[in-house]
Amino acid sequence: MMTRWLAAGLAACVIATVTPVSAQPKTVRAAFVWDEPLGRMPPELWSSFRESLRTHGWEEGRNLTIERRNVARSEQAQLAEQLERLKVDVIVASPPSAFALRPAAAVEGCRTAVVFAAVSDPVAARMVTTLARPGRCMTGISYLGLELDVKRLELLTQAVPGATRIGVLVPAQHELRQRMRDDVAAGARDLKVTPLFHAISGDDTADRELVVVFEELVRQRAQAVLGLQGPQFLKHRAQIADLSIKHRLPGIFELELYPEAGCLMAYSPSLVEVYRQAAGYVDRILKGARPADLPVDQPRKLDLVVNLKTAETIGLTLPAPFLSRADRQIRQ
Repeated sequence: MMTRWLAAGLAACVIATVTPVSAQPKTVRAAFVWDEPLGRMPPELWSSFRESLRTHGWEEGRNLTIERRNVARSEQAQLAEQLERLKVDVIVASPPSAFALRPAAAVEGCRTAVVFAAVSDPVAARMVTTLARPGRCMTGISYLGLELDVKRLELLTQAVPGATRIGVLVPAQHELRQRMRDDVAAGARDLKVTPLFHAISGDDTADRELVVVFEELVRQRAQAVLGLQGPQFLKHRAQIADLSIKHRLPGIFELELYPEAGCLMAYSPSLVEVYRQAAGYVDRILKGARPADLPVDQPRKLDLVVNLKTAETIGLTLPAPFLSRADRQIRQ
């Protein structure tokens, strides 16, 4: 049976006791959780989090111990018990573990704090009451994943002028998938393009599903591809890039990690910066701040990243006005 400590507060992304560090003579113990369905964690995310903690005075081997954990989908239901056995003060985790752990943060009188990172629309996901007043034990950083889907569609039509049939990859298991479909359908009407929706499970069959979907998009005469927000696609970004190049379908996605893997482009905040911001929340809570009083933060900058090598490979000439807006161009 879960202890009162767990039931009172173990939840989504980052969990930290709200007792000021000055009252704790022991070294702070942290757990850093990454979800295996996302694939291998980019090392720069881990580095940015650690470096940010160090600037706030938390250093491994001196006053901080960090336990790293890769969590499979099948382990999410038991994650709370596993973390309790570690007896950590702070837990940093990525979605989807954030969603699996969030119920405990809503318990009245919860004693632990949750700082989530890279969560899209935490109000709609029932992680906070409002952005300004999160309530109880959960706060953190939203990275505007699904909020930018329509903007990405607009950018795609600017990069590929004349494209009227757009394939849309939908993460079938995302809690807000219907909202994303509805938003993109409305945006497509305004832009006078036809969205071709295809759901991808994100489980072990996703690699085979993607092959079939891209072949179907060719049959449907799609001219470009939009990947909706969803962690399920991140693991398969290299395969998506290969399929996009093979079928000459330029695509736009939610994170800079996609064009780095060979996709055409992305419009998004930097995950490196998001994890750096999360470390700042951990520091403030460990020093006594209440998560209920810390407004949810948002990314401070959005970047348009374009892979020029991919554009050349698929025979796409990007319009000069569009290309001039790119914050970063990948040429290798």
